[in-house]
Amino acid sequence: MAKKDNPFQTRKVPWKKDLKMNWGVYLMFIPIFLYTLVLHYIPMFGIVMAFEDYDINKGYFKSPWVGMANFVELFSGSDFPRAIFNTVVIALLKCTVGFVMPILFACLLSLLRSKKYKRTVQTSSYLPNFVAAVIVCFLVQEFVKQDGPITLLLHHLFGLENTNLLADPNPPTFWIIYLVMGIWQGIGWGSIMYVAAIATVSGDLHEAAAIDGVKIDAPSTLQEQIAKHRPNDRVKLSVKRGASVKQIEVVLRNKAGKTELLAKEDTDVAETLGGRFAEAGAALCRELEIRGGVQVTSVRQGGLLARARVRKGFVITHINDRPVRTLQELQRLTGKVGSIDGVYPDGRAASYVLVE
Repeated sequence: MAKKDNPFQTRKVPWKKDLKMNWGVYLMFIPIFLYTLVLHYIPMFGIVMAFEDYDINKGYFKSPWVGMANFVELFSGSDFPRAIFNTVVIALLKCTVGFVMPILFACLLSLLRSKKYKRTVQTSSYLPNFVAAVIVCFLVQEFVKQDGPITLLLHHLFGLENTNLLADPNPPTFWIIYLVMGIWQGIGWGSIMYVAAIATVSGDLHEAAAIDGVKIDAPSTLQEQIAKHRPNDRVKLSVKRGASVKQIEVVLRNKAGKTELLAKEDTDVAETLGGRFAEAGAALCRELEIRGGVQVTSVRQGGLLARARVRKGFVITHINDRPVRTLQELQRLTGKVGSIDGVYPDGRAASYVLVE
């Protein structure tokens, strides 16, 4: 039996033919290859300086080889613990303060109303990111030297000693300078993704509301204001979206959706029944051939269910001849309970008439 060729099998193309077919792709790859080679791979040879007593006049090949002597001198030096401590502290500051600042800056930008001004500030904040580190360090040296503008400003405002702040032996001074320098250079660039994330948030989430002139800034405030009124009262609801404010007049209703006051004993049928309930599952409803119902999961002593001798597992389908198919329908019921109809899981239907 002859072996059939696999139609999906790839054939190896000679490199000369591939070069001829895709010469444009190879041409575009040359600058990337040279960039990676020159700036990433060739400089790796400089690692040998760590094991030499390097002399710039002698170069890599003629400088004397000292092995691990440079590392021994580094780790055994008296300044090594201080250097490690400063490194850890600065890293923690950058991970806390430095991380939060771009987020705060993005939030402040999102609050600006003028789009033109917002774009101007946002674009200006990007510029320090493109300034070379050497130039940034030079600017910092000029600003914090003995007669620098920042040094003189702190001296006149807070009475600080007029001295070169970079030469201050107290570690916190350098920590603050380094942290502020990093924030200034990266706050704009670091806020890009946060600005974009805030811009995608729906405007509905920025809405503010008020009831009868009282600002609603928390669920507790809303409950407090609603509790001051009764069903059928009219309240003025102010909804602010962006720069526009919409006034709405609302008529308050009770839990049954009506404007009448509820009697004390009629406020909660579920509580009056005295038990716990759960919606009957779809499988149970199919088995009992009912369209829905609420199953009694427990019966509390002293409640109507206990007095009517309703047992656990009973599925309530009607209360006062009104259908009860879900927990929501049960919770919406008001008024005195006169009759309960339903069925037990074994299929036995039952009706209970409650007589006072």
